[in-house]
Amino acid sequence: MKTNRLVINGKIEAYAKTLCTGVFEQNGREELAEVRNQIRLCIRQLRSNPKFIQALKDEALSGEQLEGLIANGFAGFNPILLKVVGVMASNRDMELLPRVFHAFDRHMADDYNLVTVDVTTAVELDDHLRGMIRDKVEREIGKDAIINERINKDMLGGIVMTAQGKRIDASVRAQMNKARIELKKNNGGESK
Repeated sequence: MKTNRLVINGKIEAYAKTLCTGVFEQNGREELAEVRNQIRLCIRQLRSNPKFIQALKDEALSGEQLEGLIANGFAGFNPILLKVVGVMASNRDMELLPRVFHAFDRHMADDYNLVTVDVTTAVELDDHLRGMIRDKVEREIGKDAIINERINKDMLGGIVMTAQGKRIDASVRAQMNKARIELKKNNGGESK
């Protein structure tokens, strides 16, 4: 059975708006960023656990049982997130979770003037650099910024930042790749 794109988009919007509004009303603006991270963790865990996905697709399970699977699988997460994702599981809409994540991000920015900046570096940021990043994002985007840090020991150095779907890659690897491409162009595509 084919589902209308407008119906799907309406579901995504309803899940994201319900989640964003519920978290804000119960816990305030700062908790929005934490729930955003928890949604991302849910998506990661679902992608890496095929048995869990298979269980969520089991037609023999009732909506209550599916909600219970979500509550147990993501114990310790925000209760509003657990309820919304539980309803999604009950409605057999779990494949929409990545799109709900992006809609949630948009609602954070549009409704609460808050944007999360995902920052990946090889080493931990110091307070001065955190402040510089926050100030730069707030000036350029015009919204309050929360820094979400991630350390990637495999990075050679530099920084990768993502905010509102825009990515700035100032990692050493990216700079080396750009230099390699330029060298190829200047040498007529020859490689030695």
